[in-house]
Amino acid sequence: MLMPKRKTIFYLTATIVIVMSVFVIFEFRVDGSLIGGLWQFMRGNQVDYERLRITLPRYWLAIHSSEDLVLVHMAGDRTAKVVLMTTLVNDPDKWEQIRPSWIESRNAKFESEGYDPITIPTILALGKPAACLGFTPKSNETKREIVCAIADGHVLATFDGRESDVRNLISILGSVRALSP
Repeated sequence: MLMPKRKTIFYLTATIVIVMSVFVIFEFRVDGSLIGGLWQFMRGNQVDYERLRITLPRYWLAIHSSEDLVLVHMAGDRTAKVVLMTTLVNDPDKWEQIRPSWIESRNAKFESEGYDPITIPTILALGKPAACLGFTPKSNETKREIVCAIADGHVLATFDGRESDVRNLISILGSVRALSP
């Protein structure tokens, strides 16, 4: 007779825990920082991509695909992301040759899409200033789009977020270290 009572108490307790969890998630709007914190707890705060090691700021997470690496921070109604992808440039001399045309084409692309250029601080990656261009949409002055070429043009880092999150981009790119081949 005691067994069915324990089973009933177990199911009642489990139901209460589930209902309370759902209530907390929806009522208090648990943001993505919790997810990012759990991701870093399980996997650490460093991720490798294209022979580079990147240290993630607190509460960021990384999503690998076959073509790129997406770094994401979700905080309330704010989401910032940095997408890293490789280019066909593997030679530093070639990068120096095409760099001016790359800058010109990026400026033209963003201008045609209704963005205004913005001034951004110098960002160091691998001990060198990254080639970075910053833009803001005319319709949303707080949003920032920043494109940086790092590793002598071999990797593009594209940031999409708010002005207050630019410091995270600086931290991410500043943390990049080359791995031994």
